[in-house]
Amino acid sequence: MKEHSTFGVLLRRYRQAAGLSQETLAAQAGLSTRAISDLERGINRIPRSDTLDLLAGALPLTSHQQNLLRATARPERAAAASPVSSSHGLPLSPTALIGREQERTRALALIQRSQVHLLTITGPSGVGKTRLALQIAQDLFEDLPDGVSFVALAPVRDAALVPEVIGQTLRLREQVDAPMAEQIRAFLQQKHLLLVLDNFEHLLEAVSFVADLLASCPRLHLLVTSRTPCACALNTCFYCLLSRRTTRSRSFVSALRRFDRVESVMW
Repeated sequence: MKEHSTFGVLLRRYRQAAGLSQETLAAQAGLSTRAISDLERGINRIPRSDTLDLLAGALPLTSHQQNLLRATARPERAAAASPVSSSHGLPLSPTALIGREQERTRALALIQRSQVHLLTITGPSGVGKTRLALQIAQDLFEDLPDGVSFVALAPVRDAALVPEVIGQTLRLREQVDAPMAEQIRAFLQQKHLLLVLDNFEHLLEAVSFVADLLASCPRLHLLVTSRTPCACALNTCFYCLLSRRTTRSRSFVSALRRFDRVESVMW
């Protein structure tokens, strides 16, 4: 069975979510129904720029959804537009890491244990989860033969697209005879690599895919940031980052302590 292109899958989901038929979307965008059908089936994998603009204008999309639609159509342009460090291939950190040396040291020690393959940094919004994850990834870059890869999940709204976004980050080319999830497993199976999944809290339906990666790739390390402790259902180890002694934070800690695999809770 032919595998759909990433753009085609996303276009079809957005069209169906809007309650539009192919014919209606074609009329609103000023395109032919055949053009919509070919894009969704992957026959035409890369839409022209003007076609992309027409589709983005015809669909009721948020700015995040528009950005994701354009990124899936032109992943090479999206990658070029993202600020990355030339030495690590990681997003540039806008601020210095201040006051997190204890957490940084503890997290590095946990990941460097051979039996710890999944570490989750969790806590309320704004406590610095992404910044700490970036620093940890930079610290480990030289120690891992296959380096690190950072996957920004905040713009993704459909958990079914997580394999596609990871595949783009790993620069895998979609193949008609193998779903992207299978390609990722095959690619990472022998890799000694750190994969950072940033902002995972709204994509928990992708937990089974992430768990399968861990089971299939014995040398893979995953560093996940999430606002909620729900992701710890996956965890070999759980790491909590909190910055404020508030009633909400104390409730958060109490919730974490219900889980058997909480490694450490830091205030």
